[in-house]
Formats: sequence, structure tokens, C-alpha cells
Amino acid sequence: MYNNRLYAGGLFHYVNNLYSPGIAVWDEFASPVTELSAENYLVSPNPFHSQLTLTFPSQNIKQATITLRNTLGQVVYHAEEKDLSPTKTTNTSNLSDVIYLLEVEMDGERTVRKVVKD
Repeated sequence: MYNNRLYAGGLFHYVNNLYSPGIAVWDEFASPVTELSAENYLVSPNPFHSQLTLTFPSQNIKQATITLRNTLGQVVYHAEEKDLSPTKTTNTSNLSDVIYLLEVEMDGERTVRKVVKD
């Protein structure tokens, strides 16, 4: 991440099994929100298999957005929660075994973590 943009370099897969070297840039990660402390919630297990659980120590979360992106920046899971319970479990059995970026925004604060599906 640099200047509120996520950059990824390498060979990118396109239609008809063609590969193209280059750098991909995602502006979607730019956000004017405050960065959320990683201690404000727990992710378990990590690596995960068929489900991913988020545990929030605070009982007073009025609004939360949970987004899971693959390494290409594509959204593979998105949920907007109101009056979030202390534990949120998501079924991940349909996801491929790769690395994902878990973005959690709660009450105007945001964090992004790497999670791995095995």
C-alpha cells in the first residue's frame, strides 16, 4: 500500500490463458476513515478452512462492514451488520485455498488483515 492505493505486481491471468506482466492498482482501498487497532477484534482460526470467526470484545458496535477480497482485489464476501453480536461466523467452504485480505470497518474505523484459507 502506498499513497492510499494497493499495488500488486506480477503475471496477471486474462481470457484464453494469456498472461500479462504488469502492476495492478486498486483505489478502492483508499478511505478517509481512521485505522482500527488490530486488538479491537480477533480472527480465528487463521489459517481457516470451512468457516471464519470474528470475535469483538466490545459489546457496543452499532455498525460494521466486513469485506473479504482475493489477492486481485475482487470482493468474495461482503456484509453490512447493524448492532453486531460479539461473535460473527462466516461460512467459507465455497472459497478457494488462497490468501485473502479481510477488511473490517466498525463505527468509522477500519483495518485490513491477511487471512489464509487452507
